[in-house]
Amino acid sequence: MVDSLMIYDLREIETAREFCNLDREARMGLVKSALVRVLSRHRGNVAYIRPRHIALELGMARWAAIVKKIAKCLNEIGEVRADGVTWRLEKIEVRKTRGKERMYFIYVRVN
Repeated sequence: MVDSLMIYDLREIETAREFCNLDREARMGLVKSALVRVLSRHRGNVAYIRPRHIALELGMARWAAIVKKIAKCLNEIGEVRADGVTWRLEKIEVRKTRGKERMYFIYVRVN
Protein backbone atom coordinates (compact mmCIF):
# COMPACT_ATOMS: atom_id res chain seq x y z
CA MET A 1 0.00 0.00 0.00
CA VAL A 2 2.85 2.38 -0.72
CA ASP A 3 0.69 4.19 -3.26
CA SER A 4 -1.85 5.21 -0.62
CA LEU A 5 0.92 6.96 1.33
CA MET A 6 1.77 9.08 -1.75
CA ILE A 7 5.44 8.08 -1.66
CA TYR A 8 6.85 8.31 -5.17
CA ASP A 9 10.25 7.74 -6.64
CA LEU A 10 12.07 10.81 -7.95
CA ARG A 11 12.01 9.26 -11.43
CA GLU A 12 8.19 8.96 -11.30
CA ILE A 13 7.89 12.61 -10.27
CA GLU A 14 10.15 13.78 -13.10
CA THR A 15 8.24 11.67 -15.63
CA ALA A 16 4.96 13.18 -14.41
CA ARG A 17 6.31 16.72 -14.75
CA GLU A 18 7.58 16.04 -18.26
CA PHE A 19 4.20 14.54 -19.18
CA CYS A 20 2.42 17.72 -18.04
CA ASN A 21 4.73 19.88 -20.16
CA LEU A 22 4.09 17.91 -23.37
CA ASP A 23 1.75 19.19 -26.05
CA ARG A 24 -1.58 17.47 -26.68
CA GLU A 25 -0.49 15.27 -29.62
CA ALA A 26 2.59 13.94 -27.84
CA ARG A 27 0.53 13.24 -24.72
CA MET A 28 -2.07 11.38 -26.81
CA GLY A 29 0.67 9.29 -28.42
CA LEU A 30 2.11 8.27 -25.05
CA VAL A 31 -1.29 7.37 -23.63
CA LYS A 32 -2.22 5.41 -26.74
CA SER A 33 1.02 3.40 -26.69
CA ALA A 34 0.55 2.62 -22.99
CA LEU A 35 -3.06 1.59 -23.65
CA VAL A 36 -1.90 -0.75 -26.43
CA ARG A 37 0.59 -2.37 -24.03
CA VAL A 38 -2.09 -2.83 -21.35
CA LEU A 39 -4.65 -4.25 -23.80
CA SER A 40 -2.12 -6.59 -25.42
CA ARG A 41 -1.66 -8.30 -22.04
CA HIS A 42 -5.43 -8.55 -21.51
CA ARG A 43 -6.98 -11.97 -22.16
CA GLY A 44 -10.71 -11.37 -21.93
CA ASN A 45 -13.26 -9.68 -24.18
CA VAL A 46 -13.92 -6.69 -21.91
CA ALA A 47 -11.24 -4.54 -20.28
CA TYR A 48 -11.90 -2.10 -17.44
CA ILE A 49 -9.10 0.47 -17.68
CA ARG A 50 -8.53 3.20 -15.12
CA PRO A 51 -6.32 6.20 -15.86
CA ARG A 52 -4.14 5.09 -12.94
CA HIS A 53 -3.32 1.89 -14.85
CA ILE A 54 -1.98 3.99 -17.71
CA ALA A 55 0.05 6.14 -15.30
CA LEU A 56 1.56 2.98 -13.81
CA GLU A 57 2.38 1.68 -17.28
CA LEU A 58 4.12 4.95 -18.14
CA GLY A 59 6.02 4.86 -14.85
CA MET A 60 4.81 8.16 -13.49
CA ALA A 61 3.34 9.44 -10.25
CA ARG A 62 -0.44 8.98 -9.93
CA TRP A 63 -1.33 12.56 -9.04
CA ALA A 64 -4.85 13.84 -9.59
CA ALA A 65 -3.70 16.26 -12.31
CA ILE A 66 -1.94 13.46 -14.20
CA VAL A 67 -4.93 11.14 -13.90
CA LYS A 68 -7.25 13.86 -15.25
CA LYS A 69 -4.99 14.51 -18.25
CA ILE A 70 -4.82 10.78 -18.98
CA ALA A 71 -8.61 10.52 -18.66
CA LYS A 72 -9.06 13.31 -21.22
CA CYS A 73 -6.76 11.47 -23.62
CA LEU A 74 -8.54 8.14 -23.07
CA ASN A 75 -11.87 9.84 -23.71
CA GLU A 76 -10.68 10.82 -27.20
CA ILE A 77 -9.21 7.42 -28.10
CA GLY A 78 -12.10 5.52 -29.66
CA GLU A 79 -10.50 2.44 -31.22
CA VAL A 80 -7.13 0.85 -30.60
CA ARG A 81 -5.39 -2.07 -32.29
CA ALA A 82 -3.31 -4.25 -29.98
CA ASP A 83 -1.66 -7.46 -31.25
CA GLY A 84 -3.99 -7.69 -34.24
CA VAL A 85 -7.12 -7.25 -32.12
CA THR A 86 -9.29 -4.15 -32.33
CA TRP A 87 -10.60 -2.71 -29.06
CA ARG A 88 -13.39 -0.13 -29.00
CA LEU A 89 -14.27 2.23 -26.16
CA GLU A 90 -17.76 1.07 -25.23
CA LYS A 91 -18.60 3.39 -22.34
CA ILE A 92 -17.21 5.32 -19.40
CA GLU A 93 -18.40 4.42 -15.91
CA VAL A 94 -18.00 6.46 -12.76
CA ARG A 95 -18.24 4.29 -9.67
CA LYS A 96 -18.27 5.47 -6.11
CA THR A 97 -16.16 3.21 -3.92
CA ARG A 98 -15.32 4.00 -0.30
CA GLY A 99 -16.39 7.61 -0.76
CA LYS A 100 -14.20 8.19 -3.83
CA GLU A 101 -15.37 8.45 -7.40
CA ARG A 102 -13.39 6.24 -9.74
CA MET A 103 -13.56 6.48 -13.52
CA TYR A 104 -13.44 3.28 -15.58
CA PHE A 105 -13.01 3.21 -19.36
CA ILE A 106 -14.60 0.02 -20.67
CA TYR A 107 -12.98 -1.34 -23.83
CA VAL A 108 -14.64 -4.20 -25.74
CA ARG A 109 -12.89 -6.57 -28.14
CA VAL A 110 -14.33 -6.10 -31.63
CA ASN A 111 -12.86 -9.06 -33.52
